[in-house]
Amino acid sequence: MKTIRNATILGLIFSAIAFPAIAQRTVESLPNGEYLLCENSPPTNNLLPRGQSCYQFTKIGDQIRGVFYRTATEELICVTGLVRNNTVFGEAATLVLGRYSQPMQISETERRNSFLYWQDNGYLQLRGQTILNVASTDRGQLNYTPWMLYHNARLDLSGFYVYPSRFMLNSLPNCQSIQ
Repeated sequence: MKTIRNATILGLIFSAIAFPAIAQRTVESLPNGEYLLCENSPPTNNLLPRGQSCYQFTKIGDQIRGVFYRTATEELICVTGLVRNNTVFGEAATLVLGRYSQPMQISETERRNSFLYWQDNGYLQLRGQTILNVASTDRGQLNYTPWMLYHNARLDLSGFYVYPSRFMLNSLPNCQSIQ
């Protein structure tokens, strides 16, 4: 009986070492650095699974700044804030695709709405939206590129897995210049 218990304990220790995402750890407890967390466990090949939610970020103390996105799509949103356990509380910004000849407007109702979910997976809740219209000139034509800003964002990363750095994206938007 003693041998079975020791083997079981050794198996549990081996599992925690081989699969660190399974071990009880919070995003808040991660050391300062750059990370990629995704909703599914890392693949054994070098291909990032399509259609899953991921958050690539830099953590310094309890401050986090990064991009939440769905793999193999152009859907992404900058999320920055404070981390508590596995949840980021802060702000978010996303680019509205296209260029517009006039600044976009938003109604008071849209500004004060209750929390809405970004995508349909429930990880990211947003509220308090406004629009930042970034003006630019192209061949003498004034254009606006709108960013949708959310002054209240909550990103729940519970159950996400830490991925090796080889899966990190190289070209991400500069979220620091928007918020």
